[in-house]
Amino acid sequence: MSIELVTSENLKNYINNNELECDSKRISLDKNLQLPVDLKKVHLIDCAIVYLPNRIFDFCQNLEEINLSFNQITNLDESLFKNCLELAEVNFENNQIEIIPNKIFHNVKHISKIIFSNNNIKSISPEVFQNNSTLEELLFDGNQIETIQIGIFDGCPNLQILDFSNNKLVSFSLNIFPNSLTELIIEKNQISSLPVGIFDNLINLQTINLGYNKLKSLDENVFVHCTNLINIALNNNLLESLPSGILSKQTSLSMLFLSNNKIKYLPGNLLQKNVFLNIIHMDNNQIIELDENFFQNCSNISEIKIFDNNLKNLYTNFFPSNILTELNLEHNQIVSLPIGIFDNCINLITLNISSNKLISLDKNLFKKCKSIAHIFLNNNQLESVHRRIFSQLNLLLTISLSNNKLKYVPYDLLHKNIELVEFYINNNEIEEFDEDFYSNCEKIYALDFSYNKLTAIPKRLFHKLSRLVSINGRNNEIETLHPENFNFDNSLKFLDFRFNKIKHLSLNIFDYLSPTCLIDFQNNIDNENIGFLFHYIFEFIKLSSIRQYKTYIQKYQHTIGLTYKTNLSYNHVTDFERVKNKFYLVRINDEKMLKEILFMIYLSKSNFNYKSVVCSDIIDSETSLTKQEFENKLEDLENFDISVLDFLISLPFVTNESIMSLKNEFIKYSKNNPATINLEFKLFSSKVITFFYMRNDLELVETFFSSDKIKLFLKNHDQTVIAGIKRFIYFDKQERFIEFFEKIEFSKCFEIVLKNKNEDLAIHLLLVFIFIKVYSNSNERREFEKDFLNKKFLLAIFKENWFKLIEFILDYSFILKDVDDEIICLYEKETSITYFDECNKIIKTNKITESSDQNIKQETFTDDKNLKNNKIGHDIYSLDYDKDMLTMINLLHYNKFLLHTTVKKILDKRWESVPRLFYYFNLILYLIFILFFSIYLELFKYMDRNESLITASLVISTVIGIYFYIIELIELIDSFVTRNIIIYITTLRNVLELTHLPILFVSLFLPEKSSFDLKSSFLACSIFQSYIVLLIKMNKFWLIGSYVNVFGNVIKRSLRLIIILFICMIGFLLAFRTRTVNYQGQIADENLVVYLNSSFELSLYRLMIMTIGNVGTDDMGIDRINDNLINFFVYLLFIFLMPILFLNIFTGISIDEIKNLIENCDAENISNKIEYTKKFDKIVKHKYDLGQKEKTY
Repeated sequence: MSIELVTSENLKNYINNNELECDSKRISLDKNLQLPVDLKKVHLIDCAIVYLPNRIFDFCQNLEEINLSFNQITNLDESLFKNCLELAEVNFENNQIEIIPNKIFHNVKHISKIIFSNNNIKSISPEVFQNNSTLEELLFDGNQIETIQIGIFDGCPNLQILDFSNNKLVSFSLNIFPNSLTELIIEKNQISSLPVGIFDNLINLQTINLGYNKLKSLDENVFVHCTNLINIALNNNLLESLPSGILSKQTSLSMLFLSNNKIKYLPGNLLQKNVFLNIIHMDNNQIIELDENFFQNCSNISEIKIFDNNLKNLYTNFFPSNILTELNLEHNQIVSLPIGIFDNCINLITLNISSNKLISLDKNLFKKCKSIAHIFLNNNQLESVHRRIFSQLNLLLTISLSNNKLKYVPYDLLHKNIELVEFYINNNEIEEFDEDFYSNCEKIYALDFSYNKLTAIPKRLFHKLSRLVSINGRNNEIETLHPENFNFDNSLKFLDFRFNKIKHLSLNIFDYLSPTCLIDFQNNIDNENIGFLFHYIFEFIKLSSIRQYKTYIQKYQHTIGLTYKTNLSYNHVTDFERVKNKFYLVRINDEKMLKEILFMIYLSKSNFNYKSVVCSDIIDSETSLTKQEFENKLEDLENFDISVLDFLISLPFVTNESIMSLKNEFIKYSKNNPATINLEFKLFSSKVITFFYMRNDLELVETFFSSDKIKLFLKNHDQTVIAGIKRFIYFDKQERFIEFFEKIEFSKCFEIVLKNKNEDLAIHLLLVFIFIKVYSNSNERREFEKDFLNKKFLLAIFKENWFKLIEFILDYSFILKDVDDEIICLYEKETSITYFDECNKIIKTNKITESSDQNIKQETFTDDKNLKNNKIGHDIYSLDYDKDMLTMINLLHYNKFLLHTTVKKILDKRWESVPRLFYYFNLILYLIFILFFSIYLELFKYMDRNESLITASLVISTVIGIYFYIIELIELIDSFVTRNIIIYITTLRNVLELTHLPILFVSLFLPEKSSFDLKSSFLACSIFQSYIVLLIKMNKFWLIGSYVNVFGNVIKRSLRLIIILFICMIGFLLAFRTRTVNYQGQIADENLVVYLNSSFELSLYRLMIMTIGNVGTDDMGIDRINDNLINFFVYLLFIFLMPILFLNIFTGISIDEIKNLIENCDAENISNKIEYTKKFDKIVKHKYDLGQKEKTY
């Protein structure tokens, strides 16, 4: 926020009717600013002013009021107000002022109010207020003042209000305060004692506030001369008692505050003279007992607070005042209330006797308190209340009986309280309510009967409560709720029945509720007791009659073991005899009850409003479940489209542990009868598999679909190993079992797995896919196969570095076509694919290799150093060019994958066809090119040469060169199109192949006559580069290709070392050459390095020869070590670093590469072939795309 500068020019923008006003706006005052003479008021509040110009008020003779509060002013000039003769009020509240100048107010003769609250003032000079006889109010609260100096108020004979609260005052001097004071506020300091006679001269004092100090005791005569005191505040000190006559002279006392001390005893006659006392607070002390006549003369008292003490006994007529309106006795030790204690309190409005030890109440206790509106009796030990105790209280609005020991409440307890709006009876032991308990309380809007022992709610308990807003019935033992309970005409906003024993609930029970009503039924169904829950939803039955048989076959007519016959009769007993007396697991017979149980489970896990249910345990909006969706699921359940198991799995708030425990319950209870037929605890719908993977729990999925059993089946093709899986899938014949898996939404499931980044679940999902692939093909699976291309699932797998999944795909030939098909490309638009043909062949012929069998165990990769070093980042996979499986495996460059039998098989098939033919054709063609180019080069240097042969060599070399250059240009253009040009131009191989042909053409067609030497130079470079390119092209040649790769790798690894070597060589060369001449520039004999005393180029050449080991001592200037110590040292260092160290490093690199060749030669060859086939595919693809465009055109 910008700061606006106020100057003389723009000052008029802030002045209105002789008042300068600016609130809450950041401004700065110009240092030369002077306000006009006719100004009456200056209000610059909260303007972030830091600096106040010294002469800003010099012309303000008529200024009456200055308010500069809530700024950041730190300093005031002594002459600031020298001309403000009419100034009456100054406010510098909430600034950062530390010092008040001595004479700042000396010329201000009419000032009445000065405020310096909440600054950083530490002391005040006695000279500051010497000439302010009109000053009436002085506020210094919220500073850091430690002492008040003597004589500081001598010039203020009319001072009435003085506030030094919230400072650091410790003590005072006698006669420091002026006798004109009517109000003295010194609370929130550190005062521990008061000098005797400190207030003797304050005969006009009406209010004194000494609260929040450290006073431990007071002298009996401390206020003896302050006879006009009306308000005394001694709260929040350390007082333990008060002298009996301390208030004897204060006959006009109206308010007395003694709260938050350590008072244990108060004299019985303390208030004897205070007949006009209106308010007394004695709360938060340690008072054990008060005299029976303590309040006897306080007939005008209206408010008494004695809460948080240790009072035990009260007396009849203890409160004589008939104007008492508020009485607070909570948090004491009161055991009983004597009869007649409140008889004089005819105007009492609020009575709080909570948190005591009351056991019983007399029925006539409140008989004369007909004005009471609020009664708090909570947190006592009441065991009963008389039915007539509130019968005279027609104006009663609030009753709190919570936290007692009530076991019963009379049916007509509230029948006379027609104005009642709040009734709290929570935390008792009440077991039941009468149906008419609230019948006359039509205005009630809040009920709380939580934490009782209610087992039921009468149907018409709330019938007449049309204004009811809140019901809290949590933590009871309620088992049933009726729809009649909730006819509130849309008034109810909050309904809480948590932690009860409601096991089932009607779906339409809340139809009368407001759309915004917050409903909470959590923790009713005992979800933790899985055994209870299982037997509440399911049941084991025996078919013992034809009628019962007919009932269940109509429900489960497609299930194994039951056959439905339309005209069932006693003649059709064959099927019945086959199935009778066996155990069958079914859902509970009462469909309505089942729906209500499931609805209660749903509500017990939700906190929602009625129209838009959102489960409180679910954060992800995609997994939330609205009430409408829930009711749709119930409808599917009723129609037997889904099972109860389907239903529970689809509810996101039913935990994975609960579902697994339910299965364990089924297994446990069916063990006793192995022939139990499971009809209901099964998966009916394939769609539920999506919810399985949405739960992101491999253990849960494994519970129903064991991967070990599926793998064992894929290996041995043994149907018995998957019997455990079939047990929990609903089918009547093999086709239905297959159909269940075929309808699984594999694409959606895989998207969920990718989103959750769960590799193990992805492996499991693909294993299930392979499992059903063994049986048949289907459109759904074909869509999933296409999604691996169009939705880039495969690319995402490599992005996530899911190596176990990649190996799994390779083991089972996933995403690989038949051997006659092309390799799959991720961006192929239309394709007809059958992924698992090869996998099926392997499975059917039982040829899963031992290596694959070991890989089935899903060995971990985390300890494989080679893999860690070869992880490919996401940026590589995000490049915009086609990548198939082989290409991405090659990018990964992990030998285990490159050497995998699946990769070899596909690559061999691709390589053995056109790419290999194309490669060897190009290689032979290049050899022909090299041959004729070499012939041309040999004939070129002779004057007497065969012109026809040299022309033929020139033509053949040129034609073949153009062919190869076109191929290289195609690759260059493709790198531009696919935005991979940076990768292309930074690859040494590409640079050599791209540049050597232009050099070739220049060397062939450069005229000899113009520059024979230049042409020969180009030819020399070209022939050498051509042979290097030949070497590069042989990297896929049979037997030789691996050694070419070794040579290339040695060069790559040595490049950085060569740079270091060259730097060292230049350094040594210059050092030697410096020693080749003396200071006079003459050649010396034995002291100088004559061997390198030649041109720089020749010297460098000689040094390179020395580097490879051809070192000698002649002419090196080391004949005599005494005379040639420097030469000797430099030459010795050269021999150690160059021929010995660097050559050994080069040798080590070569040895390492040869060793790697032995270990990785096959993988390197495969990698090169993959790259080559990729290039070939691109060329073919471009030609195909062009042909398609022409055909379309």
